[in-house]
Amino acid sequence: MLLIGGDLSGIQSYLFDLNHEHSRGAAKTLRARSFKIKMLCDMVLQRICRELSLPRQCVLMNAGGKFMLLAPHTQAVTDYLEMLKPETEQEFFGQFEGAISLNLDWQTPICFRDLMMNNFPDTLDRFIHNLEKAKLRKHSSYLLRDSAWQCKNFLINQQSYYSKLCTQCGKKTVESPEEICESCYQEIKLGEIIPKTQALHHPQGSS
Repeated sequence: MLLIGGDLSGIQSYLFDLNHEHSRGAAKTLRARSFKIKMLCDMVLQRICRELSLPRQCVLMNAGGKFMLLAPHTQAVTDYLEMLKPETEQEFFGQFEGAISLNLDWQTPICFRDLMMNNFPDTLDRFIHNLEKAKLRKHSSYLLRDSAWQCKNFLINQQSYYSKLCTQCGKKTVESPEEICESCYQEIKLGEIIPKTQALHHPQGSS
C-alpha cells in the first residue's frame, strides 16, 4: 500500500498578511481566508478519493492543514499523482500568488504490519519526514521542468496597473485611493456570507 500525504504551507503568513493601517473588513477577510484554505485542501482530498475510487475510510487524517490517505501502491495511482501534482501546484500558485502551497507526497510505501500499533509510530515518522522534504520543494513541479526554471511561471497575471495600492492587502493596485482590489472585495463578501449559511450544496443539488 501507499501513504499519500498533503501539507498546506504558509497558512499563518497568508491569514494575517493584511495592511495593518487599515482594519476595515479585517474580521470578514480572516473568516473568508480560513474557509478558503480549509475548503481547497478538502477539495483536493475529495478529488483524489473520487478519481481513484477510494472510500472515505481510506482518509486516515485530515486536520491542521495536513492529510494522510491510504491507497493501493500501483503504477496507475503513481501516474495519477504525477499528473495531479503540477496541476494542483499551478492552481495554488495562481490563487494565492505563491503564499500558500499544497505539498503532495507519496514516497511512503507500507504493508499491513506498518499500521499495527507497535509499528505505526515509525511509519508516522517516515511519513512526516517525507512530507517535510516535499515542503522544501514548494511549487517545484510548476516552476521547474527538466532541471530548468520556467521563468514565465514566476509571473502572476494581474489586472491593469494603477499607481495606488489596495488599502486592505497593500499589494495589488487599484484605480483610486481608499479603494480595495477585486480579491479583497470577494473575500469580504465571502466573509459576510459564511455566518449566514447553514449548508453548502453541490451545483447539481446534492449536499
